[in-house]
Amino acid sequence: HQALGAALVYPRVLDPLKTPRAMAAAVRARLAPGARLIVYRTAGELYSFYTGCRGLEAWDPESLRAEMNRLRHGIVMLNRAAWDANEAQLRPWGEAHFFVTGRKPAVWYEFDMRAAGPPATG
Repeated sequence: HQALGAALVYPRVLDPLKTPRAMAAAVRARLAPGARLIVYRTAGELYSFYTGCRGLEAWDPESLRAEMNRLRHGIVMLNRAAWDANEAQLRPWGEAHFFVTGRKPAVWYEFDMRAAGPPATG
């Protein structure tokens, strides 16, 4: 089963038309080696593969905010619909960059909460 899965999945992962090379390069340039990447409401294995960063999953706005609060600075990967639903809460902390992977619109969002002081608790 693993060999069949690898034969079907890996060629698609490496497909130059589906690989978001510009996003991957930008993320690698902004995050230190070993940094964590927050992946919101989507399977993050491919984003981790493309960027070389280990993913932290967040599935709701509260867990997303908790991870951002803990990291203070970083990048969130999310689909376009999730960005649209959360833009008002996220926009003050950073900048969104839009891209397409395959035919799916997505966003990588760089945030920086370090100037806001210590993390909020609660």
